Amino acid sequence: MQEIVNIRDTMKALEPEAIKKPFAEVLHEVQEYISSTYASVLKDNPDDNRELIQSYIEKYIEQKRVCVEDIDRSELCELLYGEMTGFSFLTKYLNRDDVEEINSATRS
Repeated sequence: MQEIVNIRDTMKALEPEAIKKPFAEVLHEVQEYISSTYASVLKDNPDDNRELIQSYIEKYIEQKRVCVEDIDRSELCELLYGEMTGFSFLTKYLNRDDVEEINSATRS
């Protein structure tokens, strides 16, 4: 069993290191990749294809070895999906039952 663990550690050490990029840059890259490669999926309702789109996002992040500092891979995929198909950070509030309205920072 110890040999298996050591082999996994060795394989992990041989993997190329992830490339840290700003979130906005990763978002732009993923948007271009998804829209140019999987446009047919995007033309339908994104909520119906959520898992499929998320798998494409995960695939891109894994293949390109990109990451954003202080954000793990699964959270990054969720954030990217939310930015691309929802209302950015507002989506989680719009889906809550206890939120009635969202106002701007300044009131007129």
